Parts: sequence; structure tokens; C-alpha cells
Amino acid sequence: GNLTIKDGGSLTFRNATLKMNCTENGEYRIEVEDGGSFSIMDKDGDMNTTEDGSNITAVGMGSSCSAGGWRFIPSTKAIEF
Repeated sequence: GNLTIKDGGSLTFRNATLKMNCTENGEYRIEVEDGGSFSIMDKDGDMNTTEDGSNITAVGMGSSCSAGGWRFIPSTKAIEF
């Protein structure tokens, strides 16, 4: 389903993996409402270490993608999968 961070809420991914199981493009989204915050970080804060990062992946329809299967929607502050 969708992931929504409401006004006054915050969510931090640190060395986390989220898989969005989609059956069609645009089915789910991550949305940050005004006054909310969403941070995606690695475990140690060092961008030179690559094995401890966070990963958001859209899976489904017989394939998975972590870069090409999403789009940012500025008017809603959402990432759509």
C-alpha cells in the first residue's frame, strides 16, 4: 500500500529496505505531507561505504527496479511507484 508521513510526523530509514509490491505503474506512492519529514540514510553516515545503505525497490509485474520504476511528483511531494 501507500506510505504517508503526516503533518508533524517523521520517518527515518537507516540501513533499511522497503519493497513496494506493485502490479501496475503508479499503483503505490510514498508521500510526505506539509510539516512531515522523511530521511533516507545509510548506517554510518559515510557515503564512501556502500554496503550499509537504504534501498527502496518497486517489485512486481515479473521484474524489479530501484531506479527506473518511480517518479517524483513535486506538486504532492510524493514518489510514485
